[in-house]
Amino acid sequence: TGATSTSTSTPGVSTSDDLIAAGVVTAGQTITLSDGVNTVTFTAGTGAGEFSTLAELADLVEGTGSFVAELGGTATAGTISISAYDPRRTLDVTGTAASGSLALDTAGTPVAATYDATNSALNMSSGAVSSDFSRSVRVYDGQGRGHDLMVNFLKVGNNEWAVEINAVDKNDVVTTAPTPQAQIAAGVVTFNSDGTLNTVTPSLTNALHIDWAAGAGSSDITVDWGTAGPLGTGQADGLRQYAGDYEVRDLSQNGASSGELTEVKIDADGFVVASFSNGEQKQLYKLPIATFASPQNLQERTGNVFAQTDKSGNFNLRASGQSGAGLISPSSLETSNVDLASEFTDMIITQRAYSASSKIITTVDEMLQEIISTKR
Repeated sequence: TGATSTSTSTPGVSTSDDLIAAGVVTAGQTITLSDGVNTVTFTAGTGAGEFSTLAELADLVEGTGSFVAELGGTATAGTISISAYDPRRTLDVTGTAASGSLALDTAGTPVAATYDATNSALNMSSGAVSSDFSRSVRVYDGQGRGHDLMVNFLKVGNNEWAVEINAVDKNDVVTTAPTPQAQIAAGVVTFNSDGTLNTVTPSLTNALHIDWAAGAGSSDITVDWGTAGPLGTGQADGLRQYAGDYEVRDLSQNGASSGELTEVKIDADGFVVASFSNGEQKQLYKLPIATFASPQNLQERTGNVFAQTDKSGNFNLRASGQSGAGLISPSSLETSNVDLASEFTDMIITQRAYSASSKIITTVDEMLQEIISTKR
């Protein structure tokens, strides 16, 4: 909402009644609106581009794109509220029609702007002005303590939005004048006619310097708003403006709270990876694979290991799966390399040989017993 001037028509006149016939205005009288940048004048009358009712005046105001009009009141006392479209601008209303019964004339004292990012009484960071859309983002200081920041958006013009970033808890950060309390950054973003990002003020693209109040060192945080540029160059890979409801499709940050080591494992690429309780992971080391010119000449040792020999040649360290090196299978147990068919065959042969040997021993024993019996 911008600076506003409100008028109440004379009793007995609705928003659709003829103001000229009712004697509220006279044909040819004018109303001039100015916000310091744009100036437009409307004339009372019945011709094209003129107004004779509050409803017609409202349509003309809305058609400028720089000012906003809203009708209200009752059937016998209609009202019109006129605002500057851009809430950062003042509103000055002059003219012979404005100073009459419509009482729109600001009498040389423009209505003050209703939004100012640098003023705590008129900005979003303090909560004095409601944003059109806001989204919180958690960041972490150097001690791993989490802090919530609020990113606020307020539409201030066609394809133009004011942006403020502030700490949700004002006691989290230290700010010094003239920066408003809790505010970290403020600026403006604009969009192209196709909804792609056009410009972002440097105050938002530069690293955001934050002085934490809880004893942690200051932080410099960079926000990636997307690829900005004129039509055809700007992209929709970050902030974008389309018709529809506000929506956050993707949000990511690379900070994390403090965490404790919970697990160490090896991945398929050979990296020794440490996992922490805060969800973070860190690669500590990469295990190489040793290759030999003549691996068949390695010396087998106890414990399923092999040793280098003169015939095997010196080892070469390579990355897993590269230049003839083998692959790493983490969290795996080696399966048996025994040929079951041959082992079963050997077992049967051994069993048959044992049976045959047992028969021979039995036969010899019986023969000895027979000899002993014959001698007796």
